[in-house]
Formats: sequence, structure tokens, C-alpha cells
Amino acid sequence: MKLLQALISTMNCLSKRALGLKLSGWLVVGLGVYLGACASTGVSLKPKPRSFVASDYGSVYKAWTRRADNFSFGQLSTVLHVTATFESWEFRWAYVVRYAYDHAIRVKARNAMLRANLEEAKRYHRFFVTLVGNDFRESDLTHERSPWRVTLVDAKGRQVAPSNIEKIDRPN
Repeated sequence: MKLLQALISTMNCLSKRALGLKLSGWLVVGLGVYLGACASTGVSLKPKPRSFVASDYGSVYKAWTRRADNFSFGQLSTVLHVTATFESWEFRWAYVVRYAYDHAIRVKARNAMLRANLEEAKRYHRFFVTLVGNDFRESDLTHERSPWRVTLVDAKGRQVAPSNIEKIDRPN
């Protein structure tokens, strides 16, 4: 539970800047929480035009991704490892540029994909989260009996439940 409180603390840091976005209908794809403390390197949630090349994706990914481990001294083991990426306006822009480069997508199709992603970013907060725990049942946020509760907490302490949590299974 302490790990989740740390995640909520990060959301408080993030939410202070995100109040201009619609908090009431945020979407969580992947699994659905965000990690760590506020990033030491500044990130901006302001939707403004960016100019990226495919090689910029790594640094943008790093800026919007957090990692945390919950360690149990009683068990002398890591209980939960969490990595989460907030798919911000900037992240989505860099992702589309990289995706189009990797898959040789033409400029017109890339621009349509970019417009759709940026439009969605205006309506939803989306996170891609990976959880690894000792017991796979305990690290499944989609199960109704999950020990974890996922919420987005704004600067005023208001909590919003995710509109969707989608489990993405490993490929066979």
C-alpha cells in the first residue's frame, strides 16, 4: 500500500499541472498508475507544437517514465516492481514520429495518426504501466479482488477512478 501512496503522491505533483485537462474522464491503458516523485527534470503538460525526429523518442520516453520497487523487509524480497509512462502530449508526439519511422509510414498517414493521438490527449490521461510481483494474482489491477486501488488524485485531494484498465497479455 505504501508504494501506491507514493504513486498517488506523484499524481499529485503531475495533477498540479494537469488541472487544465479534463480529469473527470481519464483513461488508463496498460494497467494504470504513475510512479515516483516529481521528476527532477521539468516536464510540461502544455499542448504546444513540438519538433521531433525518431531518435528523440528515447529521451522523451525517459522524461515521462517512472520506476519504483516495494521491498518487504519481513520477506527480504521485492514485493512489487512498477514502471509507468504517462502518455502526455509531448510523449504521444514523439511516439508517433518514432512509430512512423520504424514502420515506414508515409507522412500523410503519420500526420493523421498524430492528429488522432493529440486529440485523444486532450480528452484523456493515459498511462502505460507494467507490474511485476511475486504472485501474478496480486499484480493484476484488472481483477475485482485486486489488493490495489487505482486512483488519480489532483492537487486538491480529489480522487477519480479510472474509466478503463486494460490488461495486455504477453504474446505467446
